[in-house]
Amino acid sequence: MKTSFLIFLSLIITSSAFSQLQLFEPQNLSNEYGPSKEHSIVADGNQYYLAWNQWGDIMFRRSENGGINWGNKITIYTGFDYGANYPVVAASEGNVYIAYYRNTGGNSQVFLVRSTNNGQTFGNEIQVTNAIRGAQVPQIVASGDTVVVAYEDRDLDYKYQVFVTISINAGQTWSTPVNLSNTTSGARWCNIAMKNNSLFVLWNNQTGTTYDHLDLFFTKSENFGLSWTTPENISNNQAYNARLKTKVIDNSIYVVVSSKVDPLQTDIILYSSHNLGNEWQPSVNLSNNTGESARPDIWLEQNTPGNHRIYIVWSDDTYSGNDKGYLKYSLDHGYSWSQMMQFSQDTEDASWPQIVGFHEGSADKLFLAWYRPNDGTFNYEVWGRRAENTLSAMVTLSGQITSTEGPPIDGATISLNGFLTFSMENGQYSVEVPAGMYHLSVVASNYQSYVDPQLELIENTMLDISLSPLTEGNYPPHNLHVQLQDVNNIFLNWEEPIGFNSSELLYDDGESNGLFWVGTATGNEMMAVAFQHEEPIVLRQLKLFTSAGSPNEQVLLHVFGDQGGMPDGNILLGGPYLIDIDDIWTKAAVDIPIPANVRFYIVCQWNNGNNYRIGGDLNQPDGFSYSTSNGGALWHIHDEIDFMIRAGIATEGKNNLKELLPFNRKSELLGYKTYLDGIQFGDVSTELYSTLTDVAVGEMHQVSVSAVYTDGDSPLATAQINIPEPLLFPPLNLVGEMIGSDNTVMLSWDDPASDGTWLHWDDGVNTDAVGGSNIEIFDAAIRFTPEDLIEYNGQYLTKIAAFFAAADCQIFLRVWKGGNQNYAGDLIREQMVAYPIINEWNTLELETPIQIDASQELWFGYRVINTGGVFPAGTDNGPATPFKGDMLLYGSDWVSMSSYFGWDINWNIKGLIVDDSKNEQMMTNNPLSNTIPLSTGMPEKTTFNKPSSPFSWTYTHFNIYRNDEVIGTVPAGNNSFEDQLPFPAMFTYFVTTAWDTFESVPSNEVVFFTQGLFQNEEDNNILHIYPNPITGGNIFLKIELEKASQIKIKLINPLGKTTVVLEDVYLNNGVYTIDLSSFIPKEYANGFYVVQLQTETGFYNKKFILSK
Repeated sequence: MKTSFLIFLSLIITSSAFSQLQLFEPQNLSNEYGPSKEHSIVADGNQYYLAWNQWGDIMFRRSENGGINWGNKITIYTGFDYGANYPVVAASEGNVYIAYYRNTGGNSQVFLVRSTNNGQTFGNEIQVTNAIRGAQVPQIVASGDTVVVAYEDRDLDYKYQVFVTISINAGQTWSTPVNLSNTTSGARWCNIAMKNNSLFVLWNNQTGTTYDHLDLFFTKSENFGLSWTTPENISNNQAYNARLKTKVIDNSIYVVVSSKVDPLQTDIILYSSHNLGNEWQPSVNLSNNTGESARPDIWLEQNTPGNHRIYIVWSDDTYSGNDKGYLKYSLDHGYSWSQMMQFSQDTEDASWPQIVGFHEGSADKLFLAWYRPNDGTFNYEVWGRRAENTLSAMVTLSGQITSTEGPPIDGATISLNGFLTFSMENGQYSVEVPAGMYHLSVVASNYQSYVDPQLELIENTMLDISLSPLTEGNYPPHNLHVQLQDVNNIFLNWEEPIGFNSSELLYDDGESNGLFWVGTATGNEMMAVAFQHEEPIVLRQLKLFTSAGSPNEQVLLHVFGDQGGMPDGNILLGGPYLIDIDDIWTKAAVDIPIPANVRFYIVCQWNNGNNYRIGGDLNQPDGFSYSTSNGGALWHIHDEIDFMIRAGIATEGKNNLKELLPFNRKSELLGYKTYLDGIQFGDVSTELYSTLTDVAVGEMHQVSVSAVYTDGDSPLATAQINIPEPLLFPPLNLVGEMIGSDNTVMLSWDDPASDGTWLHWDDGVNTDAVGGSNIEIFDAAIRFTPEDLIEYNGQYLTKIAAFFAAADCQIFLRVWKGGNQNYAGDLIREQMVAYPIINEWNTLELETPIQIDASQELWFGYRVINTGGVFPAGTDNGPATPFKGDMLLYGSDWVSMSSYFGWDINWNIKGLIVDDSKNEQMMTNNPLSNTIPLSTGMPEKTTFNKPSSPFSWTYTHFNIYRNDEVIGTVPAGNNSFEDQLPFPAMFTYFVTTAWDTFESVPSNEVVFFTQGLFQNEEDNNILHIYPNPITGGNIFLKIELEKASQIKIKLINPLGKTTVVLEDVYLNNGVYTIDLSSFIPKEYANGFYVVQLQTETGFYNKKFILSK
């Protein structure tokens, strides 16, 4: 195939240039009992023709005014031979053709009916095919009396093939069918388009071991079917590319297809060619969501010759439990796209969406069709809905492109979103666009690019642009990274300068999960990664994570262009570069201008005998890595790994030219300066890293680095970082005891955040596991609603525990927020499980805790990349808690295993919830009425009885308080403190976790009384306890209040630990009796106890003895 380098813009963004689209009321077009579906609608101007299948009959309606009104229904075919299926319509010059297939006495055949009066009446049925095994699912195009039908038929070996037959006399006679696919694996779901004497046919062909491995194949004839090109695989990704639609306008072919981009996600992919199929542009993912996007259709209209408005519809189940019909459109040749707009009803499934339209005045007038069941029934009806998109007026941008040194620039690329033009020899240019806001870029080889991201065009505009020659200058440091160290130190690292406004394009997360190569090197082995940027760039650095297999090894690097979504060595943008391999990162300096939105590939090639390896990242691959072992004849897409190959780029834009121009001559690099909040930190250093120490916490800081040259400093490379206050959990389980006879108190406590409450739905016992070779990727999760989380609001998820039954796979902890029963929500945390232990619980600490927001759902669990086909995901034996304890991401859908599969199980997954508030035991019953409500709510809670190791979050010491004053400090790791009580009184102790001047909330309190306290305090008439001592049975507390007061009652055990009996209750004056029995657990030891009453006038204590 001929190859060329085409500039095509395919960025998906929301642009302010979008027009106003209005939807009118839906119409029931079939409006008759019985399943009406498999509809087809076409337009000839404002004449619309609709056919559908109803109970096996082929029905027809037409509209003469763009879908405002519809004529009577006509029955095209009815019979008793199992019915007709899959009608398709074509219309041209008053002729209306309807093709369908139906069973006959032998094989199924394709039939045709024709109207010569715009669909008012139809002639007799004509048999089109004489099938080999059974012709079905026809497609049709027509121009006047010329009709072309493509269809499927099985060959003698029962393999599906795609055939085409042609009639030049309105269907009276037909040419001998031509087998276009000629495949041994099966070809289905064909589509056909026509332009003058050229025919274009596409279909799905199985290219792998299963039917899921479908690719999109294309062939064309430029002599009306006399000869055809060799079928070309234009998707080449084995991604179940199915249910396609094709349209041709000017010299452009557009194809939309439903594609399974990964095992969990089906999206709508747009392919396009702007030279009638000679080259194909990089594909564009239009839906790119987590659900199933299916059965797309497309309608096109011309802006200017070669520049188009594109409207695409499909069905999608991502955002609700049912399929809905959605519309998405581009007014600028595919550069920017609207948001997805739902046009079907909110209830029931909307299937087979289709779109037609015509342009009139200043508006695109559209008609959308779909079928759906009536609410709560299986009675399917065909529905339609008009839409009108009012467009902006056209304006012209023109001017001249020159060099700042004087001469005009020939061949500069001027792009306004998707509208492109090129400057002529005299530098002049002109482009016509709809009025609106645009992203203007001008790029020319060897010149700095010009960018205006917000150019408003509301009238014809003249704009002359001067480009500065691209020269080396005092570039700032490249690729600045900042990260927090400990609590208040900032670590910076960067790379040597490569250009102005530099950055790095990458897909990997920086961590190599292995080293990879294509195989024994013969010189034909290559790996590649694809990149694309929305602005014109200069590619300045090729960067690879490498490991040399032998001393002094070298890597051969190239920069390839794109051909049909694959690397193409015939489009050589740069290289080859032969580079010595360095430890870890190998870098090559280059200087290659790349226009906006042009896809390019960095390629490494193994020379004969090489055995170096490239790093690979297995965490959430993006699908832009490629390899070949035959010199690029066949590239393989890797959706299981991101090769660690990166692109260092500089935009070199007009921005900041006043600052940059004084230093645009090359000078010697001396070192680097670092800055904190605009103030230089330390001296000039030649290192590529720096640490800023003792930075103020609780603030946002700006950190910067400049490169120091002999004739001045570069502009600053700058980043911002927030230094949060340290997250400090309180010490746990503070206890104390009196030792000796000299009033010495020994306090001890547990580390912060070492126990808490486990949230889970399982019974804690593993009995089974989920997995197997049929499921390559899946997520296991448990779900908690706001109602489940209300008592944990503001607390922290700190650990996740899971039972893994196998480890021959990759496992990643995952946490989501904000979902619903059908959708996990936003993924907010992913963390690799490095070394899972099989056949036991794995307790895994989150790198940072996640605060619980009870206003939205919380899901947590893990993803399994099941490379070994094992059964890793542990479960209990039920009973299941449906839609909470058993959520499985199965394909692209979240399902409850009990509801979907009938499996009565829950995942063995738990989350540890830790509170950073005072850990004082609060009783939930009402002591005044002595009622003790039973805990019947969800989720189930269990105490974590085996404390884990302390959290890694930094704290330096503990502060010990006595009666709210600090009396001592001990370093982290020392969990005890000894104190001498100074005089007879009551003393309350608590401990805080501390870092610098920051402290956690207090631990629980412990209280001690020294000799002489009770002689003074017990002479009150307010508190009475009976019986005393207690040997069994109930114990009662009587309170006599002389006046109304806010009160609090505590029970203090022999270790000084407190239990709140009553918290901040307002009581009127009078006598109250409280049963204390429920507050003295059976496991309490015999000994000396104190009841303390706090009123507005003071503290009152009463002691009693427990002797069971």
